[in-house]
Amino acid sequence: VFVDNYGVYTGSIDLVRSKEMGHGVAKALANFPVVFLKNHGVVVCGATIEDAVINCLMLENASGQATGWNAWSASAAENGD
Repeated sequence: VFVDNYGVYTGSIDLVRSKEMGHGVAKALANFPVVFLKNHGVVVCGATIEDAVINCLMLENASGQATGWNAWSASAAENGD
């Protein structure tokens, strides 16, 4: 779902507290279900609240799988597997 289907906001590492920053996040979001905020976190959305929650859970699951894969591959490389 998220492979090549996300935006990135690099305009600031501060909290989004102005209309200009909000517009920057919205522009980075475009039509993606998620936008990553540089050094800050993510914004997840959907057509409904339920869709946004499902997208959030799917992103959490995907990031856990990626983290697990990275940890496994690093361990395998150290052990010569």
